[in-house]
Amino acid sequence: MRIPALVAISAALACSPLSGKTLAGPCTTATTACEQWVTLGGGPARSMVYSTYPLDTPNTAVTRALIMVHGADRNADHYFATATAAGFLAGALGNTIIIAPHFIAGRDAPQANEVVWPNRGDTWRSGGMSPSNPTLSSFDLTDEILRKLADKKTFPNLARIVVAGHSAGAAGAGPSAGEANDAGEGAGVARMRRMSGFICCSCAPHSPLLCV
Repeated sequence: MRIPALVAISAALACSPLSGKTLAGPCTTATTACEQWVTLGGGPARSMVYSTYPLDTPNTAVTRALIMVHGADRNADHYFATATAAGFLAGALGNTIIIAPHFIAGRDAPQANEVVWPNRGDTWRSGGMSPSNPTLSSFDLTDEILRKLADKKTFPNLARIVVAGHSAGAAGAGPSAGEANDAGEGAGVARMRRMSGFICCSCAPHSPLLCV
């Protein structure tokens, strides 16, 4: 990821004041310690994300969220490292949950019940349907993350969400964020519509980060 994108993400995270409450030690390394599984379609289908904080544990300190979508290489670990570095530069790791979903596809080796996403034709970048779970669209993963973030029992003080993508990830960040922002179904998605701080960001291969 290019330096301008890192700086732009840092700026987006730094523009809100820090909460007075903090939790000890966000998880900031792209290792199994930061891996979490998101259940899809009622299970057992699931997809892995890296996250600085648990997605199902009440957290009053979190006021912002950054969902960072990887590019064509599907190297979510690198994007998680870059995004947490941006959070560190912005002084925002204490009140920002940073999430990097991993859309496995092609020759990637899935773990038990892990959803494989399409890499040809209508791909994971454009909401393609999973070849291993045909009822699931790649947008379902982003939607489920948003629903978890929108749960006031878990994140009662969350007020701002940034969905960002670079290169191929930009193709998925825009449509999935727009769908979650406009759709009227589901309590979690409905709450996204009421969040004035909902932002979609995308970064083309040869341009700085664009936020709208």
